[in-house]
Amino acid sequence: MPTVTTKTAVSLAVLLAVALAAATLAVLGFTAPAAAAAARNTARFSGLLFALALAWPALGGAARRFAATSALLCAFVAAHAVHYAAVLNLAVLDSSHHLHQLQPGALGVAAFGAVLLLAIALTIGAPQGWKQLVHRATLGIAWLLFAIAFGSGARERALDLAMLVLVLVALGRRAHAAFANRAPAVSLAP
Repeated sequence: MPTVTTKTAVSLAVLLAVALAAATLAVLGFTAPAAAAAARNTARFSGLLFALALAWPALGGAARRFAATSALLCAFVAAHAVHYAAVLNLAVLDSSHHLHQLQPGALGVAAFGAVLLLAIALTIGAPQGWKQLVHRATLGIAWLLFAIAFGSGARERALDLAMLVLVLVALGRRAHAAFANRAPAVSLAP
């Protein structure tokens, strides 16, 4: 039985994400640029939890005794929901923001992100079958979106570069563990 329960992981994720957003706004002021920084910081925090959850199965038994992968995925979903709240705050404070202006493309992207997060949440711990395929596909899409988002900011912000490296390493660890645990399709033994 893991030491950290799902309820504890989710509670900590929400608490830390809200504290991060509040601290960003308290330090930078309650302005549109501060709200943009809070949205970036909450995205980085949820990305950190996502990378941790993605790599978690590859970290071995000690990690799994500490927390289940499903608990970390739930924590990611909760932290990313706080990120969405930070983005909504930005849209309210910044009248030039594309969500504030209700631009169709921005609304489509927001809706896609919300549906993707919901699909991840609803398929956590899914057994084999179509739900497991949906879960793997949504995690892959989320990974790609994090890589694109952090990659696009990597030249201007060192923290985005670090997050890009982190999500790349997490996928590499997960893939390595998945392939290392597979039985060979054809035996090469004589």
